[in-house]
Amino acid sequence: MEGDGLLGLSSAGEGLHGGAFASSLHDCARFGLLFTPSWNVVAEERVVPEDYLDAVYAAVNAGIYGKGFQGPRMIRSFGEDDPPKGTSYQWDAIFADGDLYKSWARRLGALRFP
Repeated sequence: MEGDGLLGLSSAGEGLHGGAFASSLHDCARFGLLFTPSWNVVAEERVVPEDYLDAVYAAVNAGIYGKGFQGPRMIRSFGEDDPPKGTSYQWDAIFADGDLYKSWARRLGALRFP
């Protein structure tokens, strides 16, 4: 089933706080593919720069991850045995092996494996 995404706007036409956007699961999967070597399955040209992941990994600050709101929540969710080491750009959990996780509403999310 295909359909347009829905974007939450105020009466003034501005995007709502928190980025209220609804899309299909299929579109979420296509979006996720843009961050993988298989990007060409869903796009004719590269959208995410080749050096993007290098920048994401370089920006992780593990020293502050457990001190905020999101870090401890992610550590509890994934467990203490192999906890995420930080956050960077839009990714809420970055693991030592390079896995990336983006949290959505109601404990849903997207996981990207290197």
